[in-house]
Amino acid sequence: MFEIISPLHIGYGRIANLQKSRGYVPGRLIWSAFTSRITAARGTADYEKTGDELLNNTALSYFYPAVEDNGESDLYSIKVCNYNLWIEDYDRQNNNLMEYKFMNSYMSTAINIGSNSADESNLFETEFISPYTRDGEKTYLVGYLFLKDGYTFNWDYIRDIQVGGERKSGFGRIKLHGKSEDNSQIFQSLEVEMDGERPIIEIKSQSRLLAHVHVSESNTMEIKGRIEPLVYRDTKEAKKIGSNIRNIIAYAPGAVYYGDKTRLEIGSTMLKDNSIWCEKYSLNP
Repeated sequence: MFEIISPLHIGYGRIANLQKSRGYVPGRLIWSAFTSRITAARGTADYEKTGDELLNNTALSYFYPAVEDNGESDLYSIKVCNYNLWIEDYDRQNNNLMEYKFMNSYMSTAINIGSNSADESNLFETEFISPYTRDGEKTYLVGYLFLKDGYTFNWDYIRDIQVGGERKSGFGRIKLHGKSEDNSQIFQSLEVEMDGERPIIEIKSQSRLLAHVHVSESNTMEIKGRIEPLVYRDTKEAKKIGSNIRNIIAYAPGAVYYGDKTRLEIGSTMLKDNSIWCEKYSLNP
């Protein structure tokens, strides 16, 4: 679990002058932040090597904003330990209230040196997950990191990292707040197996999907939810930031599964993503 220290902007397109933000952090962005920090801590510039090492030896859930339980658990989707999590519902129940509670924005503009005033057509508004809710509650990020047996992970490297956009403006700073081991469930509702190469999640009918789920040509899952393209910009060299672009199609988090009991794999080395959920296994009801 991380404590949000500064505004957290997870880019989600633009509407007019508003730069929208997602209300959660995809595991891939956490992986990118880990890769950047660990590479720098090791004194190298080989981001591809570090990224591949993490891809092959770790898996990540998505991370969701949360507050300490204050008796309003009915408003929240999931409770983990003593924290209530906001996870967007496909049918958007309580979403407007939760967006108001956790999200905020700030406006900025370029200055016209000649007139010493706002430069015309350069006014921008940036949406973000706030370090504090509008009720004054501290905001945290709750999620899961899976480690392959035998892999040594140095937690000191990730005690204070930056994730998301607008980092040069001080956005995206998060600090490790605490960690606990739970080998059987994630988000208090989904069974997970960790005997194979990748963690496997058991999905039952009417379960909410808590990550992007890859839509492949052979996809046979019965899912109701929003489908969107995911565009990746990979960095392989320090001087070529985001130069490698890839894209896939996926169901967005919050979609609901309505089929028979099935299994989904967390992460895919083929897709270069250690947090997306993929259909690979099936299980009879």
